[in-house]
Amino acid sequence: MNGHRVAGAALAGLLAPGLAACESSQTKSARLAKSGAKAGVVKTVSAGAKNASVKVGKTTILRSESATTVVVELTNTGADGQVAVPIQIDVKDAKGVSVYKNDVDGLQPSLQQLALLPRGEPTFWVNDQVTAATPAKRVNVDVGQAGGKAPPQLPEIRLEATKLERDESGAMVSGVVKNLSKLPQINMPIYAVVRRGGKVVAAGRALVEKLNPEPQAKPTTFSIFLIGDPAGGKPDVRPYPTVLKEGS
Repeated sequence: MNGHRVAGAALAGLLAPGLAACESSQTKSARLAKSGAKAGVVKTVSAGAKNASVKVGKTTILRSESATTVVVELTNTGADGQVAVPIQIDVKDAKGVSVYKNDVDGLQPSLQQLALLPRGEPTFWVNDQVTAATPAKRVNVDVGQAGGKAPPQLPEIRLEATKLERDESGAMVSGVVKNLSKLPQINMPIYAVVRRGGKVVAAGRALVEKLNPEPQAKPTTFSIFLIGDPAGGKPDVRPYPTVLKEGS
């Protein structure tokens, strides 16, 4: 198929110019200190006031030799869908020491928030850029107030030919993403979670830098590289539109 290809979000080429995306707290701290940033201070952000209408469900930590991914299950119990929902995680080791936080100002938005949280059904948020000096054992999650209500009519983003496969790089979920709305999507995340027996066993994230509406746009293929063991599991792959109405 002729078209654009979008791989896992760890590829810096997928990011819009000017974004310091997919950089861990520790990596960015070290970079800023080395460059002589003001007094070595790294600016952080907060999730803000608690979002009482969002229930935090199970959290899952998935590890490989070179990467750690955190999956958080969220349920919106409110009356409306929510957009730009802040999510702050504090990952701790076996001794309860904090080894990673996603609170560094300037991280790619999908690493600090959920673009769209529909009401009612459980939704998964995936952070595949966790860097910890010691093995992560548990996660504290804070969910802040949404940036607004979701509009009644959401952009239609369709995934096709989604499949679980494996190549020399490891396990992945691949497929085709189409924008059937009139709104171009910018830095749109696609999260993949694989469950086996009700348990999350693998997960990953891809970032689509720009997805133009069809029919003028070419089909865009994506590959989400997974952390964990997806063997025998069922993938749940969902796109999360970031542009929900004209002018947003």
